[in-house]
Amino acid sequence: MLKNLLFESPYWIVAPLLIATLVVAWLFIQRRGRKTLILLLALPLVAIGLVVLATIVQTDREQVRASWGRVEQAAAAGTTPAVMAEISPAFSAGGIDRADLETNLQRAAERADLTALRFVLLSVQVDDDDDRSASAIVMATYSTQRSPLIAGPSSNFTSRWQVDYRKDGDGQWRIADAKSISPPGLNLRWALRQIK
Repeated sequence: MLKNLLFESPYWIVAPLLIATLVVAWLFIQRRGRKTLILLLALPLVAIGLVVLATIVQTDREQVRASWGRVEQAAAAGTTPAVMAEISPAFSAGGIDRADLETNLQRAAERADLTALRFVLLSVQVDDDDDRSASAIVMATYSTQRSPLIAGPSSNFTSRWQVDYRKDGDGQWRIADAKSISPPGLNLRWALRQIK
C-alpha cells in the first residue's frame, strides 16, 4: 500500500505538502524565523523528490500494466509474435501450453481480423506474499459480423478473464495462465476457435 502510494500515485502526499508549504510561507511572512525558513525550503523539495522518485521507479503493478499494454497493441496490430513475447515459457491454461497458444493465435489471425478484438484492463493485483506473481482482471470483447452465440447481422461477445502473471528469470513479467471468470467454464482454446 505505501509502496503504491509513494511510487504510483504520490500526489496524495504531494498535494498536502504543497498546501503545507503555503501555510509555512504565510507563517514565515509573519515571523521570519529560521526554522520556518528551513521548513519552507524543505517541504517543496520533498514534494519534488517524491514526484521524481515516482517517475524513476516502476512498480510491479506498473510493469504488469505495461506488459498488458503491449499485448493490447500487438493484438490490435494482429501480430502474433509480439503477443507471444509477453507469454511466459511456462504458460499453461486449461490444457493449452505456450506452443498450442501460439498455433491457435496464428490460426485465429489467419482466419479473422484480430483488430476486432478489444481488451480493457480492469485491475492488477500483485501478490503481497510472493513478489513474483500477479493477477490482472481483463474484459475481452470480440466484435463479429455474425456470431453463433448471438443472433443478428453483427454482434459482440464479451468475457472476463483472470490473467495470471509471473516474473520470469530475466525479471520480466509475462502471462503464465488465463482463466475465464465470465462466462464461467469458458476455456481459452474454445475462445480462440470462436474468432472468425
